[in-house]
Amino acid sequence: EIRGRQVLVNGRALHLKGICWNPVAKSHRHADFRQYVDRDADLMAKAGINAVRTYAAITDRYVMDKLWEKGIYVVNSVYNSGGESPGNVAAKVRAVKDHPALLMYSVGNEWNYNGLYKKWGLSQSMARVKQVAQIIKSIDNTHPVASIYGEAPPRDVINGLPEIDAWGMNIYDGLSFHDSVETYARRSTKP
Repeated sequence: EIRGRQVLVNGRALHLKGICWNPVAKSHRHADFRQYVDRDADLMAKAGINAVRTYAAITDRYVMDKLWEKGIYVVNSVYNSGGESPGNVAAKVRAVKDHPALLMYSVGNEWNYNGLYKKWGLSQSMARVKQVAQIIKSIDNTHPVASIYGEAPPRDVINGLPEIDAWGMNIYDGLSFHDSVETYARRSTKP
């Protein structure tokens, strides 16, 4: 649940200590969550990590179970590439929507830079993010939907995507966030 700027689980604010997790074996191209979950979940738990964001959807309940055993929530990226049909999203959502490890869904990864990996313009990318978020919410209206933007999203993007409940920012500004967090806080009341 989202309330104000907080992410709540069972009515309590959750302090996220997360990483992006995308275990790809050497000489492979796609994540193999099942192969790495036992080892990686142990390492993450020892490091105090309580959330992962993926670059591909986890639909394997075994993987979700293993993460949950270690107290790790999942921000499940169900759509990052404009080359994928939005029609594929429904099955990804249905596969894990009732799993306790699922914290929220994510749509896009710094799509303002990469045009959903199709080099689309901002308006086409926004339209697809909106479409996918609507699909997710039509199937699961109990989990928030986030989107990951490169830097702080501008007001017109935030206002143009009311379906997005929380925003993530990828910030490439050296060792500091500079004023990115403050800039975002002036533009939105969402987490």
